[in-house]
Amino acid sequence: MKIMTKAGRHLNIINLVGAVFKDEILLLLEYSEYGALLKLLKSHRGMYFYNQTDHDGKIKEFNEVESLRMQHEVDEKTVTLDEQFDKKILSTKDLLNFAFQISCGMSHLNNRSIIHRDLAARNILVCHERVVKIADFGMAKQLPEYVLVDAHIALPVRWMSPESIIKRVFNQKSDVWSFGVLMWELFTLGETPYSNCSMDITYMLEFLSSLTNGFRMDRPPACSTAIYEMMLSCWLNRLKHLKNDRSLLS
Repeated sequence: MKIMTKAGRHLNIINLVGAVFKDEILLLLEYSEYGALLKLLKSHRGMYFYNQTDHDGKIKEFNEVESLRMQHEVDEKTVTLDEQFDKKILSTKDLLNFAFQISCGMSHLNNRSIIHRDLAARNILVCHERVVKIADFGMAKQLPEYVLVDAHIALPVRWMSPESIIKRVFNQKSDVWSFGVLMWELFTLGETPYSNCSMDITYMLEFLSSLTNGFRMDRPPACSTAIYEMMLSCWLNRLKHLKNDRSLLS
C-alpha cells in the first residue's frame, strides 16, 4: 500500500482508490475487466490470434479486412462461459501496444525510484478497451538499488537477471531484464520462459553459467527480428564467466 501511494496515479499502473483499516487492512483498487494478461494471452492462441509477422521476421501491415474476416469466423464458433474472455481477435499490433503501455508504466515507476522486482505477464492486468496496468507491488521497493538479505524467500527466477539470482541485487537494470522476458511472454502468447530448463538447485548453476556465456531464448515465430533484438538488448550480460562454485547459490 505504501509503495502504491508513493507511485502515484498513472494510466498503466493499477491505481489505489482507497483503503480500510478496520479489523484488517483492505485495499480498494481499480477494476480489471479481463483479469491477468497471462490468461488473456493463453486464451487467444490458435484461431483467436492474427499473426502479422512473416517467416522472414518482418511485420506485415495490419489488414483490416483480414481482421474482420477472422473476427466473424470466431464469432460463429465461440461458445464460452468465461466472462473475462473478450472473444475478440488479438493481433501483433495489440501485442506491440501492450509492450508499449507496460514500458510507459515502468518508466513512471523508475521516475519515482521504484523497483518492481516481479514484472511478468501474470502481474499485468487488462482493463476496459485493453488498457494494461502493472500490478502486484508486493516485492516492490522505493530504492535506487535493493539487496535481498533473506536467502530463503521464493523468487521468480525465470524472470530474473543472473546478477539478481546470484548477488540478490535488484535495480532498474534488473527490471529491464524482466521486461525482456515479459515481451517474450507476449509474443509466445503466454508460454513459460525457459520451459526446457529445470530451476531445481541441482541444475541452477548450469543454467546461470549458460546465461552468462550467452545463452538466450530463441525468437518466437510471432515475433519480428526487430522486436527480438530489443529483447536481446534487455538481456545484456553484466556478469563475468561463472566458476563452478555451488557456494554462489547458497
